Amino acid sequence: MPKQVATFALIAAVGLMCFSGQARAQTDRLFRFSDAPLKADRARLPVFRSSDPALDAFWNAYFMRHLSVDASGVYWGTGPMLGATDHLWVIEWDQWMLPWIDRAAMGRERQSGSDVDVILTTLSRCSVDKYGYVFGAFLTHEPNNSLGGYKPTFGWPWPKYNRNYTVTRPTGWEFNAPDDASHEGWTAKDIQLDARQGDFRLHGLIAGKEPRLVSPLFDCDVFQIPIVEVDIEYRSSSGKDVRELVDGLRLYWTTADEPEFAEERSVGVSFSALPPRDYPDDYAEMAGSGFARYPLFFPMYLHPKWGRQGRTVTRLMLAPCRDPGSGVEVALNFVRATYDVRMATTNAALINAAARFYLWSGNPEFLGRVMPRLRRAMLFLNEHLRGRAEALICQDWFVGHDGRGGDEPGHGMIGSYWDLLPSGRYDLESSCAYYLALKNMAALEEACRRHSISIPTVSVIGPDSRARLTYGETEATLRSHAERVRRRIEKAFWSTATGRFVRNIDADGGMHDYGCVHLNLAALAWGIGTPAQRLSILSWMDGRPVPGDASIGADIYRWRFAPRTSTRRNTDYYFWPWIWDWRNEVGSPFRAWGDQMQDGGALPATSLWEAMARCGTDDAGQVRRALMRARAVAEWYADITAAGGDGSQFCRAYYDGHPERGKQQSPMPGGLGLDREFLSDASLGTIVPFMAFLGVDTAAEGILTVRPSVPGDLDFVEVANIHYRGQLLTIRADHQGLSVYGVSDPQRQCRLRLLLPLRDSQATVTVNGAPVRHIRTGGRAEVAIPLENVDVRWTAGNTGSASPRSSEGESARPGRS
Repeated sequence: MPKQVATFALIAAVGLMCFSGQARAQTDRLFRFSDAPLKADRARLPVFRSSDPALDAFWNAYFMRHLSVDASGVYWGTGPMLGATDHLWVIEWDQWMLPWIDRAAMGRERQSGSDVDVILTTLSRCSVDKYGYVFGAFLTHEPNNSLGGYKPTFGWPWPKYNRNYTVTRPTGWEFNAPDDASHEGWTAKDIQLDARQGDFRLHGLIAGKEPRLVSPLFDCDVFQIPIVEVDIEYRSSSGKDVRELVDGLRLYWTTADEPEFAEERSVGVSFSALPPRDYPDDYAEMAGSGFARYPLFFPMYLHPKWGRQGRTVTRLMLAPCRDPGSGVEVALNFVRATYDVRMATTNAALINAAARFYLWSGNPEFLGRVMPRLRRAMLFLNEHLRGRAEALICQDWFVGHDGRGGDEPGHGMIGSYWDLLPSGRYDLESSCAYYLALKNMAALEEACRRHSISIPTVSVIGPDSRARLTYGETEATLRSHAERVRRRIEKAFWSTATGRFVRNIDADGGMHDYGCVHLNLAALAWGIGTPAQRLSILSWMDGRPVPGDASIGADIYRWRFAPRTSTRRNTDYYFWPWIWDWRNEVGSPFRAWGDQMQDGGALPATSLWEAMARCGTDDAGQVRRALMRARAVAEWYADITAAGGDGSQFCRAYYDGHPERGKQQSPMPGGLGLDREFLSDASLGTIVPFMAFLGVDTAAEGILTVRPSVPGDLDFVEVANIHYRGQLLTIRADHQGLSVYGVSDPQRQCRLRLLLPLRDSQATVTVNGAPVRHIRTGGRAEVAIPLENVDVRWTAGNTGSASPRSSEGESARPGRS
């Protein structure tokens, strides 16, 4: 959960920064909307309907507020826009909200007039390094005057070296003080440094054949500084193509035991995670013939002369290039010996988002372009994070991701959206996302096979930083392993004492359970959890007391729009800067229970996972509770509306000045993630009718699944303008039937998979009046038919008057009765 990261849309004020006139990349690498009007075409956007007009009014108003297609939208004019932000941590949520919506119909006005499909463009260009690790976005340099940047790239923007409390002298340098004639203590050889630092950088003219920049002395154990980050730029006034100069860059270091620089304690640019020579496209927008800028990330802990712990580094030296000739200038934005802030979730986020947007759109160009990245990403999950060996994500390959938490610097590193809480050694979030990634990757491999899409062989550098590993997964191996992972999650993370999943298992084997409501419900929504585990978790939501919890029963829903993210007070299980800051902020109003989103706060996405989890039980009482929760959210929304806020201030008019109602996150810490940087996670609470009550999704090539769970208090639930492979469908379900219409181009290669709420094995199912056979799947009747306009009816017991035909036989007659 970002606290002070300024999100940046791909189509922001600087224009399409990835496609400047100086870039080598061509604009045909962009995905574009072919039929996007300037203003939103509401006739093409989803509409929710049911037998309750008041509920419909809420559902549609709540949804459109968050879709933000005009000035009334929560995110309109605030910078980040739903579906137009090039960060994986945002698209990780967009993959649920947006694939089934005609995004072109949302209009170009919300994207400053651009017709670029930011999501597909970002997914197809996101940087994947030589190990297969997925960056949080397409590589770009940080602003010169920031520490950590405005979005996750190599990793999360914090913690950086400035949070290393084990040293008295810094291990990083930003060069941000213009009047600093000492250049933060750096010295130069064969470089004429400017007298002052300009443009928040250390700048100089190379004046010899062996240019060197040497850092001040420091004294730091390598455990605290496993990564060295360098942002360097070359320029030439003589017409020299400076892009080749980075190949000569070399980084040296000294240690307490070996105080002189030596070749054996040095690495070239090829040691960096994303070497420019091997990945020129990732740097293309930052490099031209007369200038070239390179943000570089060196995993120093993989070098035997650096290592993971027990060695003290005392100085760095940077050789920018070898004998560049005359007229070459060099500038350093920063040099940082710092923490390993990589995220264990970005690889799965890329795979899962790419799969969902492909499976809904059927765009073969996108699939062909993104698959090499996805295969390399899967290799990293399987090998470096040990998914194949352990059937869980194990973060030992990273440094400091040990799940311990506490006040000791370097331990309990964060590794996901939950950016105060420790990640690893094993954590529920990354393993659940891995499970989804395996299933989604199997679906994409099937799509490539069925459509004869040829994907080149891909490989990555192995965990030992030497061996090269080649991708060899198949649909069968991926699906089989996904089931193994699901069973392992259900066993490893389950606490019999509390009857729910724990969040982490740390490097000492300790299990950390703070009543993580959000992740428990997400696991159920994603298909993880035995029937007994599902009932246990939902009984906890319904009032089953758990000793030690701060929130029980109705108080879990204190914030009304969603359950709390957690139910047990957490004062010491965070990454160390949060604990150190807490000690220095005695009595802070931001530390009370519920005033931090990750400690008893709430975000609307949790309400979606809850509704899906309840509807997934096939228990009428649980489905009824899901509807009760929807009506409770409607009451909250009515109070928000009555407060008179609009646009970006819609929620704030209700909460500002009323701390008893809860404190919104951003710009100050708070417990409620309702707007601003919570643009996508907050939006998920608006699609309960679609994902939970109708149960519409697609998890396989060319197959649209409908699993209706219509509450007993409603006669029907309907969603119009469901955008599936170029068609706008309407799907309606009642207690005895289901209809699909709007199919404009019936195609036999696309099919409907209907999971109908029939427990009676003798029930009769008809499609457009003709009986069809069905099979039993997980307590439901499964019917598979071609995707056409259909009306499906069912009755309990066998009428016996007609012989059922196979659902794979003659296609059902078009039309809606």
